Amino acid sequence: MGMTVQQHMTATPEGRSNVDVELNDDILVSLFRASPDPLLVVGEAGDIVFANERALVLFGWDVVELVGQQICRLVPAGFVDGDEPAQADHRWNRSTRALGESRIRSARRRDGSTFPAEITVSSITLSQGTFDVVAVRDATTQRLESLGQLAGGVAHDFNNLLGVILNYSTLIARRIDDPVVAADLGEIRAAAERGVALTHQLLTFARRESVRPEALDAGRILEELAPTLQRTLGEDIELRLEIAPPRLMVFADRHQLEQIVLNLATNAGEATPLGGFVKIAAGSVEATVATRPSDVLIAVTDGGGGMAADVVARAFEPFFTTKPPAHGTGLGLSIVHGIVEQSNGSVHIDSILGAGTTVTVRLPGAVGANDRIESRARSGSGGSERILFVEDELALREGMSRALVADGYTVVQAGNGIQALELFEHDGGNFDVVVTDVAMPAMRGDELARQLAKRHNRLPIIFMSGYDSQGPPTIGRTLTKPVEVHVLLRAIREAIDG
Repeated sequence: MGMTVQQHMTATPEGRSNVDVELNDDILVSLFRASPDPLLVVGEAGDIVFANERALVLFGWDVVELVGQQICRLVPAGFVDGDEPAQADHRWNRSTRALGESRIRSARRRDGSTFPAEITVSSITLSQGTFDVVAVRDATTQRLESLGQLAGGVAHDFNNLLGVILNYSTLIARRIDDPVVAADLGEIRAAAERGVALTHQLLTFARRESVRPEALDAGRILEELAPTLQRTLGEDIELRLEIAPPRLMVFADRHQLEQIVLNLATNAGEATPLGGFVKIAAGSVEATVATRPSDVLIAVTDGGGGMAADVVARAFEPFFTTKPPAHGTGLGLSIVHGIVEQSNGSVHIDSILGAGTTVTVRLPGAVGANDRIESRARSGSGGSERILFVEDELALREGMSRALVADGYTVVQAGNGIQALELFEHDGGNFDVVVTDVAMPAMRGDELARQLAKRHNRLPIIFMSGYDSQGPPTIGRTLTKPVEVHVLLRAIREAIDG
């Protein structure tokens, strides 16, 4: 390639060689520096002679410190001496690795933390000798991408199944007087709710869930969540809810706020396996910006065994968990951290071994929407209006329709958008609200809404959506699947009442 390499070697007090490398081939240097992957150029003895900017960022070194280090310091258990764990005297062993082959290995940053890395090695021969080009990709990112694809692929159908479980358990609960059967049904609901939370965790963490921030009363949301939280914690743990007046207004996505509280409460419950309490306290505090309304603090405290300082330091890392295999994903706190940062807030952990843990979330306050929230509080749950309910999942459609009819509504069902249009025309548009799934065969829900708007531009539309690769509708209100009966009833009442 016509590249020349000039090496200047000096001995350090530790006996390690400092290697200053000057690459005079501008094209090759530009390629290395412009590469989207972190790249390291390694000499025959395993010493790093060049690192591009992305490698410096990935490993946390600056170029002066990194050049001259042994590659084994960065990749302590891969591509050296037959992949045996590297010792201080190990060197880069070219004979024991296949060029061009990608392998997943544990790589180590300057601060000692490790991460899964996909490492590919290629070789270049120059007049000064043969050098290896080591490309390092953080496999965590690829893992998250795969996780997101998996979550997106199953979320729609999985949420429909969970919706069927939740809604039919609601119908059954209305007819049960036996406390034992009611308790058993509560366990079924709790399991389904945990499934819902896990699905949303995957979608949120993989950034495949739409976010719709609005002014919310955090105290009211906590009160509405309390029954779900208590079922999740179980009978052996007491849920203590402390909400300070007055109204605690935040600007956030409702589901994400619920996700924060549910994740923190679940972690707190798991920290007290022998029973005890979980306290959720909410209040206001002076905003960090003078012109902004008071911030809202939500603190979740448990009486468990606490965490050591090194565990606290890593608590927000993706996939980090102290739980045994199959007992935790390591996503809960990292999801909380990501949501809070996205909301321009902050989160802090206080924990002492033997004295429990408190996780405090601080979210920016919001103004307005008070009248709208009061209107919601006054709104009833049932009615006598006519609803066009569109859903391609038969069991979900039947169960939800039965629940709406039980609250007084007249429901006309359709299995897809084309059928819904035919029913709309047949009934002369005599509907007060349309509730429709978004992702459906034959005709999507958002296309149905556009067609209905041509015929009746004031007809309220409520969308239901799990994961949709085409994104949420730009009109109307969207409820996140699985939609429970009480949530849909409230949304219908609000849509009809304006």
